[in-house]
Amino acid sequence: MSTQSTPATATEQPDHETVWVRDASGNLKPKQLRSAEVYKLYPLKTAEVVSKKTKLRIVQAGEWLHDWKPAQSLINGLFRRKYVYSLTAPAGSGKTAVALTIAAHVAEGRDLGDHVTTDGRVLYLAGENDGDVMERLHMMAETMQFDLASLPLDFLPFVGGMDDIKATIRATGHEYSLVIVDTSQAYFSGDDFNDNRAAKDWAQELRTLADDLPGGPTVVVLSHPPKSADRGPYVHSAAAPSGTKLMATRTWTDMTTLCC
Repeated sequence: MSTQSTPATATEQPDHETVWVRDASGNLKPKQLRSAEVYKLYPLKTAEVVSKKTKLRIVQAGEWLHDWKPAQSLINGLFRRKYVYSLTAPAGSGKTAVALTIAAHVAEGRDLGDHVTTDGRVLYLAGENDGDVMERLHMMAETMQFDLASLPLDFLPFVGGMDDIKATIRATGHEYSLVIVDTSQAYFSGDDFNDNRAAKDWAQELRTLADDLPGGPTVVVLSHPPKSADRGPYVHSAAAPSGTKLMATRTWTDMTTLCC
């Protein structure tokens, strides 16, 4: 990124540029310099030259990370809080089974294999075939031998706008450690799920579940592959906005695989 200057004005000297520099109090002050001197006196690493036009500011590494804190682990080596993950595979390949298994382990505080799990309340957004989810949950309770009446696992069998969903969640007063969206297509608010621009907008909307909800939950989004997917390994990025982690892949010959 380069330092940007203001357009020439009547008071600006020839062959000079007006740059905006932060003083000791952090205020922007105009300063005229010869164009050739701008980058010599204010190299990018100083982070003190600010573009008046865009208000963008290059930040020095130490300053940028001053308030940074590492994300908390939900399931060690697999899931972190405030991250959005996409679990993508064709219908009938086991997405719901995997998601319910993850949900039950977090709600029970049971380690998932060798992965240490931090217990917490879980919300499952059952937007696709909720009757099937109920049947699977009943069978899982018998197999894993947990008490459904006391399990901190909630369901929202509702398909609607993200704002309504978040408002409903906040009204409960609960802080969720994990939110599962089943499926991305069921809750998609655009016109064409396979349109790249619409998919990007939807990804940013899903991101708000992790950013806006109390507790900063992990969000796992179940998704069907795009229509253009070939018969091979793939991940579907529509549900995973920039800065998040795709952690689920599937092949047509292997079972659903969770990876780091």
